[in-house]
Amino acid sequence: MKYFITLVVIAMSAMFIVTSCTSSKENKIEQTWKLLDISQALPENVSELWEFKGGKFYAFHQTNDTVILTDSVDSGWYQVKGGLSSSSVSIQGCSIARFNDDWEIKKLKKDAMILMGTKDNSFVYKEFVNFPK
Repeated sequence: MKYFITLVVIAMSAMFIVTSCTSSKENKIEQTWKLLDISQALPENVSELWEFKGGKFYAFHQTNDTVILTDSVDSGWYQVKGGLSSSSVSIQGCSIARFNDDWEIKKLKKDAMILMGTKDNSFVYKEFVNFPK
């Protein structure tokens, strides 16, 4: 019986830790992020912004330091999934397939985020900095 109680306490503690980590990541991710365009796929004066807000995901462009919300690239929804060793953000419902993925959260700080996804059986890294509004 002692072992059963110990096992229950350990299981409940693990569930609390996972829930706490997921909640913390949700709070950190809920903001607007500017994609660092390392591949230089966008014109020089255009930036891509990703916004996570209340379960909704938005991608839009910033041109000449002006956010053009009406020029939304795409939108969908997201869910943060947590685990003991890693966390991910699942983005779904976008009409552009490159956004829809289970992005592993490699780094998530107040001012920086790195996500890793997959495309055509290859890894895709996305690096972001906080975009203050």
